[in-house]
Amino acid sequence: MNLVFLGMPGSGKGTQAQRYAREHGMHHYSSGDAYRDLLRDADPVATEMQNVIAVGGFLPDHLPIRLLEKSLSQNGNVIDGTPRTIAQARMMERRGILVDKAIHFSLPAEINIERMRARRTCLSCHSIYGHNNPAPSLCCGKEPERRNDDRQESIPTKLHLYRKETFPLIGFYAAKGVLHVLDASNPPQKVYEDLCRIIGL
Repeated sequence: MNLVFLGMPGSGKGTQAQRYAREHGMHHYSSGDAYRDLLRDADPVATEMQNVIAVGGFLPDHLPIRLLEKSLSQNGNVIDGTPRTIAQARMMERRGILVDKAIHFSLPAEINIERMRARRTCLSCHSIYGHNNPAPSLCCGKEPERRNDDRQESIPTKLHLYRKETFPLIGFYAAKGVLHVLDASNPPQKVYEDLCRIIGL
């Protein structure tokens, strides 16, 4: 089974994807984590990617799909952050990566912005902290950090690109009959219970 989680930055889809995958024995693929791992490991493509990611921009369509293909598991996948465009979704289909359910984490923009401002991430284990899950002073021996693309100056770019490039995916998956909408403004436990009910596992 391949599940795609859609939502604006700060909608909570990453936190829920981590938990759902862990508790159901599935593989959690986060495009953001994959990109940041490449940057940290000084991968040859890291320099090209760095400037785009730092301002919340999108990478060329072929790169996210190539990274996704390398990471897919036979045990099922919770895919968070890919596809980000209809072109990427069509590329996934052409390469045989079929989506069983697409879950849209719906949240008002003003709440998204508040959550992005509060979000902190452990760069080692990729744990995500925020309003409902305050960051500890140390995680994996280091203080959780605010990602570059969560900084105040990057937020307008991220939201603009989401509305322009990613939001049309909701209609794309609705037309295929695999879209489910989730109210992401609820407390995390309620969101998780609704998610489990939608997926049916």
